[in-house]
Amino acid sequence: MADSIINNVTNPSKSRSLLGDAPAKIMEQLELAKYARDSGMFADCVNALEGMLRSFFQTQEDYSKRLEIQLAVQQHRCMELNEKWKSAENQSRMHKNYLDETRKSLSETKKNHDEIIIDELREKIQQYEREIEKFDERYAQQVQINERNQQIIHHYKCKYDYGIDPDSEVISLRQRILALEKQLSEFRNATAKIKIHAEKLEVSFRHELQEMQQRYKDAEAREAAIQKKYVLLKDDITKMSIQNGNEEVKELSAGPSCTNPLTELELEISVLRGQKVELEKQLYEAQNAAGKEKIGIERKSTDAEVRTAELLRRSSLFKDGTAIDDTTNVKQDDNDEDLLPLQLTVNIFKLQDSLKELTHIKGRYVVLDAQGITALLQKYNCQTDFISKPIVSSALQRHIIESVLQATDIYFNEYLDAKNNSIWEQYTETDLDHLLEMIILNTTLNLNRYIRKLIEKRKGNDESTCMAEARIDQQVYAVLDDRGFASVDHPLVEHLVLSVLTDLDKYRQLQDETRKKDIEKLIFPIIREIIRIFYFSYRTQVPYVEYHFFERGEMFDPAIMERLDDDGEEPGMLVVEICSFPLIGVNINDERKRQVFNKAQVRVRSS
Repeated sequence: MADSIINNVTNPSKSRSLLGDAPAKIMEQLELAKYARDSGMFADCVNALEGMLRSFFQTQEDYSKRLEIQLAVQQHRCMELNEKWKSAENQSRMHKNYLDETRKSLSETKKNHDEIIIDELREKIQQYEREIEKFDERYAQQVQINERNQQIIHHYKCKYDYGIDPDSEVISLRQRILALEKQLSEFRNATAKIKIHAEKLEVSFRHELQEMQQRYKDAEAREAAIQKKYVLLKDDITKMSIQNGNEEVKELSAGPSCTNPLTELELEISVLRGQKVELEKQLYEAQNAAGKEKIGIERKSTDAEVRTAELLRRSSLFKDGTAIDDTTNVKQDDNDEDLLPLQLTVNIFKLQDSLKELTHIKGRYVVLDAQGITALLQKYNCQTDFISKPIVSSALQRHIIESVLQATDIYFNEYLDAKNNSIWEQYTETDLDHLLEMIILNTTLNLNRYIRKLIEKRKGNDESTCMAEARIDQQVYAVLDDRGFASVDHPLVEHLVLSVLTDLDKYRQLQDETRKKDIEKLIFPIIREIIRIFYFSYRTQVPYVEYHFFERGEMFDPAIMERLDDDGEEPGMLVVEICSFPLIGVNINDERKRQVFNKAQVRVRSS
């Protein structure tokens, strides 16, 4: 009902149209009544007019009512709106008050909370500072204790980690030190003997030289006396020829005879001159031989001194128990001869000597291939205008080392890609025997990968767990260093032996069968030693040992390089011509932390 009323009130267009049309209709009806013909027609007009008036008044009354209703509705709506506005104003005032109170409370809470947090942070900072001071004190004390008891800690570490008795280890270390000192003493004695032998040879050479010089002087004196006597006799004969005119004397003066004393003197002078030439030749040969012998002895003496000094330095490191990282180094008790870094240095010396013997190209039984040698020197950017045999020998040494390492890389990398164990099922037992080294390394890599995952996925504070990977590597590579590729019939070894012999034949040919057989016997131990040193021995030390070949044109640095030739040039003016053996050490790219086991062997030239 209310909706219909509101609808009528809010839609008064119909009522307004009726009211607007009513006057016109009334006027029309009045006109009709005015001109009515009879009373009946007039009565009809009057009745119609009355009806229209009633309708008009009724419509006007209805319209007024509607307006009244509309006004009442609008008033009611205004009252409702006023009430809502008042209610909203009250709510807004309440919300504003609440917001002000909330802001005030928040400000007070924040202020109090900040002060509490600041106080707590200050207390924590002071607490941390006190803990840091205590930690620094404890750390300093611990450092002092560690410095005093480093070797004892090391021995007990060996005992608990590897089951080694500290007392027996101390005795073993002392025995090793005594053995090293004995070896050093032998080196020194050998050096002293070489020096004494060199001095004796020098004294003998000087004595022989003095004798030859005296004989030479005597021969010169005799020659001068005979020449003087010859001149006097010739003058006497000439005088006799002029005074007497004796034809025989003239003939005697003109030409020699079998009984002529001048002829005998000339013959004696000729013999003496021949002896002089022979003595000069012998003197020259003796001087050259003595010079070469002296240079050879001096070089051997220098090499012995260098190796003695190197062994002495390694011995001192070994005595202190501080080889590269004493906390992570694992001692190989079942193979003391392979201890690094001392034994590594000794093995490197042996390998260098063997390579020099293998690549020796001097002698009449060695024929060089000019084309092959030129290609080899071009590989290392060496000069090819003038081919020097020492440079060729050094290039051959480097070529052999790089060829062996490259083939070994290919052999291992073909399978060391974490393949699953099902791949081994396709091989026979004989094949697996030949792949033992590779299988061991593959298993080690998988084990290390699982250990790393275990450390990532599982919690723990055990230091030995974090060092497990390094210790496993040390043990495995120590075993491979001792037994890896020890069989001549191993496929990789057979391939490398054939490859090295073929490469050597490309660059030089041996025409002596005995020498050729000796070289063939050298190949296998050299190949195995290269793999041992550059593949296995390196990984038995933490941090790992590194190596580096220097390239042609790099500046010569005596701290990390050793010259194979000595022509007396200033070191600052020299550059590398060829590096035959690499620099070997730890942290070799960091000058401050660098530890050199073996200097790079290089041949140099003027820059």
